[in-house]
Amino acid sequence: MSRQLRGPRGHTGRTDQGHTRDVKVKRIGKVTIYKRGLTYYLYYREDRRTVRRGVDGNLATAEATAHKISAALAERRPSPLAYQRTSPDALVDAYLDAVTNVQELALRTQDRYRAALDRFKEFASDAAISHIDAVNESTVEDLVRWLRGQKRPRNGMRASKAKVDHYKTGGIKFILSVCRTAFNWASRHRLLPPFAENPFTRFGIDKLREEGDKAEA
Repeated sequence: MSRQLRGPRGHTGRTDQGHTRDVKVKRIGKVTIYKRGLTYYLYYREDRRTVRRGVDGNLATAEATAHKISAALAERRPSPLAYQRTSPDALVDAYLDAVTNVQELALRTQDRYRAALDRFKEFASDAAISHIDAVNESTVEDLVRWLRGQKRPRNGMRASKAKVDHYKTGGIKFILSVCRTAFNWASRHRLLPPFAENPFTRFGIDKLREEGDKAEA
């Protein structure tokens, strides 16, 4: 009989159906730690729903996080990993409301932010992005490609009265920077997973090259 090959070191193995196996490691208060493959997950109930969160780190990190969550649940506080899943449209509406009624930015600035975020909403609709926590660095790259193919009227005039041109790199950078600011705001308001890095920051907006511009400013 041939010797059965073992999985990678630390791997939890496979079920009879070939799926990666969940293995219970330990329970801390109301939080259960599982290991799936090489990753640790935390399971608990919050607001009458089951929550499953992956942990970036080893068992010690998972245990420390589980202790924090268990303490928060015992005190009826939101868990450190809690956040409200939010659609692109809901994010844009909430952020623009803050820009208008809390920050009270200049009307011209509000209009520019709204125009930039409207493009993000259009892209999200085309790409079937239902929640902003699904946006990653690869998504931002797709947004840049999408923007490169879009046209807009010059000088903010209506398309019927002005020449319509492709976006320049400077215009794309502005849209991305507004999205970066909106995502920072979303993170502070617990609309994104805690400790998740802003995908627009990871992308490196300032590194976009000027090559490939299709129209003059």
